[in-house]
Amino acid sequence: MPASPAQPIADRPAEPGDAASDDPLSSNEPDASNGIDVDLDPALTLPAGEVAWLADRLAGALAHLGLGDARIGLALRADAEMSRLHEAYKQQPGPTDVLTFDLRETDADGPLDGDIAIGWQEAERRANELGHPARHEALLYAVHGLMHLIGEDDATPEQAERMHRREDGVLEAIGVGAVYRRDGGAS
Repeated sequence: MPASPAQPIADRPAEPGDAASDDPLSSNEPDASNGIDVDLDPALTLPAGEVAWLADRLAGALAHLGLGDARIGLALRADAEMSRLHEAYKQQPGPTDVLTFDLRETDADGPLDGDIAIGWQEAERRANELGHPARHEALLYAVHGLMHLIGEDDATPEQAERMHRREDGVLEAIGVGAVYRRDGGAS
């Protein structure tokens, strides 16, 4: 999904009944250890270590891409919140896998600054279908968001093919292995 200029997921104004606004993990400051600010939807219960694993691997992807000075907010969301965001920013009903928000105001050549909202429950469903861990699917979505933030697009079949090859290349480089295409087939 193309990057969309918008307010950061974690810092957007609170709306009545908005579960994300009172997230206990939202520090609104990057984690000093890896530059990733994680915002976990309170409606989710993730296995121990999943959030740290994702943040560490995403930091590895940033380093591999030469983006060590980036500020990335990683928002892990349940279906209800992803549906709300999908409708609000893309005018499409229902949950989605990933939404990317480029937060650079004017200096597109400055340090990367963006939020990536991941549909955790969608990642779980897709991972179950494909027989790999949900955290690998969620990491694929996060890397997909990074690709959009650095200017990649997947609007045409050729662009999508290039982008997915690049995503799997990043995942291989950081030791996770290809997730989009395993054993040469589309996943």
